[in-house]
Amino acid sequence: MHWLLGKNPTKVISFKFCRQRRSNAKKKDFDGNELTRCIAQLIDADRSWVPQSPASSLYVRPTFIGTEGTLGVTRSKEALLYVITGPVGPGL
Repeated sequence: MHWLLGKNPTKVISFKFCRQRRSNAKKKDFDGNELTRCIAQLIDADRSWVPQSPASSLYVRPTFIGTEGTLGVTRSKEALLYVITGPVGPGL
């Protein structure tokens, strides 16, 4: 998932978001639209980190990991969702 500034520097554009929506559909009781809204708020709050170069973008990596005290191959009943962001592109 990437975000970049459009020609209008007040507008941030998202692309490569469809795969994330497919992944969200596999998780029970998870609202992918809420994640989208939360990420949009994060990007708005950290707008200064969005590169202004046309060859650069802000990389966004949502991560969803099981946090139960056991190791196994079943669906976890407890999980942690967090988002890592960082500017990417030449010269960054």
